[in-house]
Amino acid sequence: MSNRTRLAARLTMLCLSLTSLAYSDIAFAQDDGFTPYIDGKVLNVVSGSEIVVLNTVTNKSVRVRLRGTDAPDPKGQPYGARSLHRLASLVNGKLVKVEFRGTDAFGRVLGRVIYDNEDINLAQLDAGLVWFHTSRDNELSAEDRRLYAEAEQLARKARRRLWADAAPVSPTEYRASKGITGEPEENLPAPSPAAPRPIFAHRRSKLYYLAHCPGYARVPVRLRAQFKGVEEAERAGYKAAPECLQ
Repeated sequence: MSNRTRLAARLTMLCLSLTSLAYSDIAFAQDDGFTPYIDGKVLNVVSGSEIVVLNTVTNKSVRVRLRGTDAPDPKGQPYGARSLHRLASLVNGKLVKVEFRGTDAFGRVLGRVIYDNEDINLAQLDAGLVWFHTSRDNELSAEDRRLYAEAEQLARKARRRLWADAAPVSPTEYRASKGITGEPEENLPAPSPAAPRPIFAHRRSKLYYLAHCPGYARVPVRLRAQFKGVEEAERAGYKAAPECLQ
């Protein structure tokens, strides 16, 4: 074996070793063998498009932004709290898979969140509770970009949730108007494994209240119905109380 061949073999082994170290904390999607992913438990839901996941391999928490989506601000925008609550009802405390493509400018993993074989990012777009948004050109594959954009367009045409407003303001425009440039780590809610509080509904008025709504605690026990999530309440014939949409 020539010196050049030996050198090439050594370089190849070195590259393989470095690759192994770089990906020691992640795995690869079983469907293609190349897409990196994290298996973990959702500790906290920060907004309708961001969660905190405990990596079951490293036992470290990871901030994940649902790639291809941007949710209304939970505290300042219409439907922001509702978007957060729906996402929490879907995944909080659950074991999920996060397929990812790098990180954004704030260090958040850009991931597709999968629970029970469902694309949660797409589910939020279908529900009309997030905007289709990308922060990097390669954030989505061409097929996902088509599917996500189509889901938003269908939600717009059906005037679902935030698209029921005559002139909805995108999260990007809202943040710019408030001078918000990001979400510092110290301002994020502390991770909690607790399940989201149930939805209370008034059996007579047929209105339901999320935990943040002013009327939540005023629903009489004798007239109270409880639901795990927004969709369950709406399937039962209840509508959101007006103050919950603010």
